[in-house]
Amino acid sequence: MRKFVQAAKYSALGGLVAAGNAMAELPVEVTTAISDAKTDGLTVAGGFLAAIIVISALLIARRGAKG
Repeated sequence: MRKFVQAAKYSALGGLVAAGNAMAELPVEVTTAISDAKTDGLTVAGGFLAAIIVISALLIARRGAKG
């Protein structure tokens, strides 16, 4: 049991060290590229959403016109 607790402490410490290393600063170009990709992705997603809404509205209107 004692070895298990000691191993748990060391693994938790190792996890904290690894998390600290993951907080490295990115170059400005990378940050800008990620920001641009986010904007482009939102634009494309908005276009798909608008297309789905238009197609759904047309299908509902067509169904209503049949009677």
